[in-house]
Formats: sequence, C-alpha cells, structure tokens
Amino acid sequence: SIGGALALSVTPVNGYVDHLEIENLRVPRVDARETLILDGKLPHWMYTALARAYAPVSCLAVYQPQMAHALVVHAHHSAHRIGDRIPYTPDISLAV
Repeated sequence: SIGGALALSVTPVNGYVDHLEIENLRVPRVDARETLILDGKLPHWMYTALARAYAPVSCLAVYQPQMAHALVVHAHHSAHRIGDRIPYTPDISLAV
C-alpha cells in the first residue's frame, strides 16, 4: 500500500506481450473500496484491458514516469477526481 493506495506493477517477461496472450492473464483481486495504481511498460491495449478489469475500484490511476506521479483515470465514490495526481514511486514488479 502506497499512501493509502495499492500498486500493481506489471512488466512482460520478454518485453513484449501479444494481445492473444490476454486470455491466459489472471489479475489479482482488489477490493472495490481501494485506490489502485497501475504501473509498468505495457502496450496501451493492455492498460485499457486492466482499466476495464479494475473498473469497480474506487479510484484507478496510471503511473506517468515523466510526471513522477500516478494520474487518476477513473474515479467514483472517491476523494480523487479524474486528472488528479497521486504521489507514487515504483518499486517491485510482477513479471507476466
């Protein structure tokens, strides 16, 4: 947990993930009351798939290295609004 938020850092093992591999991907469960930060070197389509999978969370943000913050992309029933910045420093990654 980072400042009240959970972080999920995902990086493909081979540096590339094909859209056909998404069928085998299992994402960790996250309580809908949580704020979740997504991080990792992923194609845009995979960030979109993860955003759809985690749509029920209270707040969803994506880490933007050039901003050194996570940017809120989805929020409901949350103290955050779309476009808000959440301080975040990446650390541990989950290879897929």
